Amino acid sequence: MNLKAMFEKIKDAFSNAICINAIESINQNGLYLVFDGCENISPAKDKAKFALVLAANSLEADNFAALGELEAIRTKLFKQAANNGENWYKQIKAAKYEGSTLYLYAVLFEVEIDIF
Repeated sequence: MNLKAMFEKIKDAFSNAICINAIESINQNGLYLVFDGCENISPAKDKAKFALVLAANSLEADNFAALGELEAIRTKLFKQAANNGENWYKQIKAAKYEGSTLYLYAVLFEVEIDIF
């Protein structure tokens, strides 16, 4: 599967995610899909890097409030990859803290794609 086809497959699986070009442009709540480049792994294969970024507000500076949603995203990602006999998940990390209430967490994953 090539990059465009894989991107469409991910978009279909996470249809509520808004496609953006960079984490830095996130300034409100939501789920975002970011493409973060490719890395060559063989003459015919690349690893495409993506992030599903969850942006959530907490008026009480409670960055743990999003843990349930992050777990749901990770589980859905795991199931999607398992359908292909793969493991895409790499890590969850704090991506950005915007001001006093907006927290961003990135669920990072990589998928193997065909170059040709």
